[in-house]
Amino acid sequence: MPTYEEINTQIKNMDISLGINFLFRKGSIKELAKVMWQGENLLNIIDAKLDKDNEFGILAATDQRLLFVCKPPISFQVKVEQFNYDKINSLQYKTGIAFGEVTIFVSGNTHTLSDIPKERVRDFAEQVQQLISKVHQRQAPTYLPSQQPPNQPQPAPDMISQLERLAKLKEEGLLAEEEFLAQKQKLLGFPEYPTVPSRVPDRPVPST
Repeated sequence: MPTYEEINTQIKNMDISLGINFLFRKGSIKELAKVMWQGENLLNIIDAKLDKDNEFGILAATDQRLLFVCKPPISFQVKVEQFNYDKINSLQYKTGIAFGEVTIFVSGNTHTLSDIPKERVRDFAEQVQQLISKVHQRQAPTYLPSQQPPNQPQPAPDMISQLERLAKLKEEGLLAEEEFLAQKQKLLGFPEYPTVPSRVPDRPVPST
């Protein structure tokens, strides 16, 4: 996990206005350093109040998740709320005269953080929205381009008309009986059998 000094350095390098309230957030920043994972990077941070508990602290956006950390100056109590980007359905923000608020929608639950300095709300919320979108895009299933369907066999000629044509050719004497039967069996899907020509009777041998 990063040290308090490393987190402080990251905050200073952000070149953002933290507001006077950050003078009272030293304890929260120390606790943030304790709960961050090894290799996790702090991207943005704002002063905020978690409305459901009426607790003031910091809301930190890392490259992995969103963290609300509260450690009052004269208290031993620590509160940490974690919002994984893949679990956040959406995030909204709005601004008032001097302050703004961010609303996080997670699995049917709503978490509102208010008393955020007005000038910080928009850039923070839009950055988090981009992080959420990237995570969801990575998790979305990828589909291969649809394969071309195999060539469909051409429909078979109309069997009835073919049989009628064969019968007509036979009637006109253009098709022998054996050929007619062979073609008919082929159309009907029966196995072909060799046809045996009719035997011609032997002629009587004349007497001498």
